Amino acid sequence: MRLALLALVALVACGDDASDPITQLTAPRVIAVVTEPSALVLDASISLEAVTVDEQGPRTAVGTGDRSVSAVRMRACSPWRVVADPGRDCPAEAALALVVDAAGRATLDAAALADAVAADGPPGAFAALASTPGGLPVAIIIDVDVDGTTLLVRRDIALVAPDAVRTNPRVAEVRVDGGAPASLVAGQAYELSIVLDGTSLDVLPDGAREQVRAALYSGRGELADHIVEPPDSQVGEVVLTSPTTYTAGAAGTAWLHVVVTDETAGMTSVAVPLVVE
Repeated sequence: MRLALLALVALVACGDDASDPITQLTAPRVIAVVTEPSALVLDASISLEAVTVDEQGPRTAVGTGDRSVSAVRMRACSPWRVVADPGRDCPAEAALALVVDAAGRATLDAAALADAVAADGPPGAFAALASTPGGLPVAIIIDVDVDGTTLLVRRDIALVAPDAVRTNPRVAEVRVDGGAPASLVAGQAYELSIVLDGTSLDVLPDGAREQVRAALYSGRGELADHIVEPPDSQVGEVVLTSPTTYTAGAAGTAWLHVVVTDETAGMTSVAVPLVVE
């Protein structure tokens, strides 16, 4: 199966107990940084949003609300610097600070980035490398302050030429035992499948549609697998991932978080409430 490395890297532990499985949410965690569109196009802009969740569900917006995060900071690193340690290789004074709104979203403008890093690279290389097949990688560093802890993550995006076609994968639905989610019974196991819109998968240079992976997380119950993969073929425009098992926990609302990543660094995240009786 062809697949690029997931483009989201957690740089600082988020407070989850190391003995818990990676699928289990026990403390706030950034599980994705979604962008629209999936790549930064020359002479255009891209929006970014860090998806923060905990065992009770999504943490939305920035502010003082019960389910909000305290603050979000984002900065774009120079593509001419190798970023191994964000504090050393991409300090705030050497990066382009992005303005984050009350919803937790920021916008990165390609022209503003080019101006900010012009002194770091050779003349003309910014546009020239964006026109290469993989584009020019740009590291984005995100700090999220939540519940007295700062979560630090890195999301790499690609700067691409205007004629590049990049689309985020789209989740059509999440199926529980083959159908729409209904009331679950505590302690009972269910089969989960992620249905993807096949038209949202990019066509690669070899003519094949890109492959995807779905990472699953929940704060209640047990997930059998962290990563589920689709079959090599698709039926019409629907792509169904291989199933995984979810065992319902205690009664209440359990949130299932699904993060889908494709081969061209597209990423999407959906949150599905599951009612357990």
